[in-house]
Amino acid sequence: MCSFTIAHTDEKDKLLWYNGSLLKNKAIDALEFEVPTHWMMDATWEKGGSKPDISCMRDGEVRKLRAEEMKILEQSVEFAKKIDTSKSLLSFS
Repeated sequence: MCSFTIAHTDEKDKLLWYNGSLLKNKAIDALEFEVPTHWMMDATWEKGGSKPDISCMRDGEVRKLRAEEMKILEQSVEFAKKIDTSKSLLSFS
């Protein structure tokens, strides 16, 4: 499983947040959002050499995000897009 973000969990191994933002890769594109569908923990890291490089985990259990988690992330992305649009409109004023 490969991604530019890192999943963080609570003490019961439930997903809390993704470190790295709602962007697919904030080091490359500040406008391309991505809602993940799966996540993994306690596996072997294969880290990218720098921020623009993707990192992967292998040999672990792939976990699918629950519907309510996906909905929260999707709503968060839509809210972030609205804020970004508002900021763009203000900068042209």
